[in-house]
Amino acid sequence: VYSSAFDPNWPRAVAIDYYDLLRRFGRYRIVRRGLQERVRSGATDLDTVSRLFSVFSYEGSYQSASELLRGLEARRQGAQTGAARQVWTPRELETIASMFTSIGDYEQASRYLYPLYLTGGLQPASQQREQALYRLFKVMLDAAGTPTRVGSGDLSFYKDVAQVDPHPGFMNGVLSLILAGIDPAAEFRDKEKAAAGYFNRAFAYRIFTAFKEEYARSDYLPEMYLGVVNVFSSLSSTNAGLGAT
Repeated sequence: VYSSAFDPNWPRAVAIDYYDLLRRFGRYRIVRRGLQERVRSGATDLDTVSRLFSVFSYEGSYQSASELLRGLEARRQGAQTGAARQVWTPRELETIASMFTSIGDYEQASRYLYPLYLTGGLQPASQQREQALYRLFKVMLDAAGTPTRVGSGDLSFYKDVAQVDPHPGFMNGVLSLILAGIDPAAEFRDKEKAAAGYFNRAFAYRIFTAFKEEYARSDYLPEMYLGVVNVFSSLSSTNAGLGAT
């Protein structure tokens, strides 16, 4: 039952129950070894890799877990096999971003989250778009002072967006709000010496302001409001921040 309902982003308590059960029946090492052999054979399916990722996370081997996901990306791109590059589905992007987030690798998590906005599946007001926005918001807050792909304080994020989506607007929403009326180069030159946490939290707040307009009745809003309050409280900017909301 556990195996058929497997989710790499299970709460840790559920994952522990599963692996403890495998150990009691003498199956843990067998399952682990089988997954490793499939990965070594060049597996490019997310199911195999995510199951081994979950094992590494259960063991506390977060570096191995991160390297495992990076290896999958390399194989998908054909860097190791010379095969045709495989395209990530929106569901895969969301899943792997959550996996990176669960081990604190926010840099990689953000790399997988923002391409979701470039896929046709994230239509305005859709549930998938709502979940993706919420996940990106959480990544930016959880990252705190850790540099991330979208909040690292350099212009590579804006450069990539311009190359991929040269037309006005970005899925009718978030990035058009982020970029509208500002000079990214000048803004980042002024703030380049600031802590990475400033960029992460500023980006999270811009997502929040867009989210609450598009999803005014979302079940995620109370938690996001609390996150914003905590952010401005930690930055000693409560009055300015809450005034804007």
